[in-house]
Amino acid sequence: MDKSQFLKSIRSDNRSSPAGMHWENFRKHLVRSAKLEAKFKLPNPLILGGDIASHAEKHLRLSEQLDWAEAHDCLDDALAFLSSLPPAAWNVSSGADWHDEHPWARGEW
Repeated sequence: MDKSQFLKSIRSDNRSSPAGMHWENFRKHLVRSAKLEAKFKLPNPLILGGDIASHAEKHLRLSEQLDWAEAHDCLDDALAFLSSLPPAAWNVSSGADWHDEHPWARGEW
């Protein structure tokens, strides 16, 4: 399975990205798995302060991380790691809220 197929597959299940510590563990896995010296910075997972991002933004960030994995020759490792995550380890949208922003993202305190 390639990156595009993987992202379409998880999107069809309304999964946007790994949740919380699972995403941080994925980031660490990418750094350890890289077979080439870092050409550009690995985008951080949208957790903690970034947790207010929409599912669409989280899905895009995961795609950017997979681009990084491809550029650093560890895409197969990355996809294997993500494929092994249990359903409870994912941020899941209802489908209707895929693009919804958290009120704080709009500055509504």
